Amino acid sequence: MPPKILLAAGPSENRSTHTALAPNPPPSHPPTPISSTLRVRIHIASWTGTPAPPTSGSSYFTHPLHRSDKFSIQFFFTPHEDVPGDELVISNTFDKPIRERLPVFFGAAWAALRWVDPGIQGEPYADCPEVHSRVLGAVNFLDVRGEVAGREEGVGVEEGAGEGEEREEEAPVIEEHMPADIPGTPAERRKHFLYYHQKEFTFRKGVEYRWDFCNGMMDFSDFSVKIPGLGFKFEMTKYWDQQPLRFVLKNINTGEVYGVVQFDYDQGLGLNDGSVIDGVSLEPGDAVADNG
Repeated sequence: MPPKILLAAGPSENRSTHTALAPNPPPSHPPTPISSTLRVRIHIASWTGTPAPPTSGSSYFTHPLHRSDKFSIQFFFTPHEDVPGDELVISNTFDKPIRERLPVFFGAAWAALRWVDPGIQGEPYADCPEVHSRVLGAVNFLDVRGEVAGREEGVGVEEGAGEGEEREEEAPVIEEHMPADIPGTPAERRKHFLYYHQKEFTFRKGVEYRWDFCNGMMDFSDFSVKIPGLGFKFEMTKYWDQQPLRFVLKNINTGEVYGVVQFDYDQGLGLNDGSVIDGVSLEPGDAVADNG
């Protein structure tokens, strides 16, 4: 039986700053602010963790772009200052070593991940492991219409504005929208930014950028990972030491953290002040506290 997992988010890696966050919000629900620069919307197929989802997420997972996906974090990022394109990353960080817990086939799995995301970098065998990918060359769908509007008007697009605007009955999907001088499909854009052009792009102050980081590898119904190209999946519970699994948006050069989405072992402790977020109220003991 998979463990009970808590989903929470906040402005830093410190648990005490996190608030429980329910996945699969209604399509009409706006993204949830988790810091002064970042809002998120999360979809997880067959979620049985805490908090309980208000919907099944079917409007997302039945969309033609996401029928093979099981997991998604949508980011809505508005930086307070310019961020160079080669410095903005999504990172998985850990506080303690994981090398003793890695499966014997990890080398093959790591190679398969590098095949899916050639830009992934990091030190999984380090004392404080971290692996990361630059946003420009890694995310599945990237919408920079706020950048285009900002060039023309000095402001970003509003939520739901323009092509692809959301309506209550539609899936909350982020589609690829890039300037004319950048390849227009997700695969071409990732290739374009993989090695050579990241420094030419700037995430500009006050402009909202949206992207979807999604895949079909992580299955939270049985807490397993499907390894692309290897034809099998493994149960994470066999190798998990109950450290939080974090998705951190950060500046890889300065270390500044813009926001964190965290999957944690639900120890039945308490998080923040017992918190209400996204209209979801947790009963006492449904979340985690800052344990150091």
